[in-house]
Amino acid sequence: MHSDSGALLEDEAERLHKVLAKIEKEDYFSWVLEKSQTKIANGRIVALDLSWLGIRHLPERFLEELTSLRELRFDNNPRCTYAINCFAGVPQLLALKFRFCNLSTIPTHAFGDDSGIRNLLLNNNPLETLDSSSFDNLDQLQMVDLSDCQIHELGEYSFSNLRQLRSLQLQQNRLSKLENYTFGQLHELRSLNLQNNRLETLSRETFCDLLRLENLNLSHNRISQLHPSVFTPLKNLVTLSMVNNQLRSLDGLFDELTSLLNLGLNSNFIKTLNKQVFLQFGSLITLDLQYNQIHSIEPGTFEKMEKLEFLNMDDNPLDVESALHLPGIARFDYSTIIGNIDPDTLHNYIIEFSENTSFINHAIYSGKVLDKTRAFLRLIGFDLS
Repeated sequence: MHSDSGALLEDEAERLHKVLAKIEKEDYFSWVLEKSQTKIANGRIVALDLSWLGIRHLPERFLEELTSLRELRFDNNPRCTYAINCFAGVPQLLALKFRFCNLSTIPTHAFGDDSGIRNLLLNNNPLETLDSSSFDNLDQLQMVDLSDCQIHELGEYSFSNLRQLRSLQLQQNRLSKLENYTFGQLHELRSLNLQNNRLETLSRETFCDLLRLENLNLSHNRISQLHPSVFTPLKNLVTLSMVNNQLRSLDGLFDELTSLLNLGLNSNFIKTLNKQVFLQFGSLITLDLQYNQIHSIEPGTFEKMEKLEFLNMDDNPLDVESALHLPGIARFDYSTIIGNIDPDTLHNYIIEFSENTSFINHAIYSGKVLDKTRAFLRLIGFDLS
């Protein structure tokens, strides 16, 4: 038990006894109070941990005595049944953790019309499918965690009742496609996590209503095709992760993402880059392109990225010219390229690309730098000690 202000008041202890009696767990009074997730403030229970109690049934309005309760943890009660309105009578309840409870459907009948729940954690339940009725009586939700729920299908407007939703976690499910307008009406959504699913393609209308989305995680899927306008509505997107997919081309995909600061594209099958791909990325700070198949980069591809602080190009089979045109901040192992260049050619490249400090540092450590090259490097301010 965590207490912010003194011990449990006597009348509050009586209320907790009544709650536990309703679920036939009164003998667990001391254990429940000792749980680290049970919290007391000003003598009142503000967070209650009923996880791992083997609860079989929650009766109607069983929590209504606990008028200060803000958070309920109910994890790992896999055989429980839920009466109509069992979570009613506690409009001040803001967070409900419902993990590992073997739920195949969300028990919306359990929530009364007075539900004020903002955060709902349902991860690790075998839900499989959801539709627009799955969240009836839960229209105050701002965060929903549905990760690792074996979900393989989402219909159109599956979350349309959740007009205040800001964060939606759908990672580690079995989604192979998303219907048009799956996320319809989610105008307040800021964060959407779809990593570790089985998505292969995304249509034009996939994200059409997500005008305020700031963070989108599509990593670890099988995406090879994207409609050219799929990201067009996402004017406020700040972070996009598409790590470990099957993208081969980026042409036209990011033209409208003018607010983007962080882009992860490592571990795809991208082969070439041209100036048009990142033309609108004047605000980009981090760009990760490691573990692709990029062999050529058009000169000037990165020149508009004036705020770029991190560029990872490691583990790409770049040709010499493309590698040498990388910005000095780029993370790239020049060892193989330098190993295939004779010292005189290396000398000429160092003079031509003297602003590429990463290349020059690799050259110095290679041991192939001539005396005349060392003299030039000292002249331009390199420390060779």
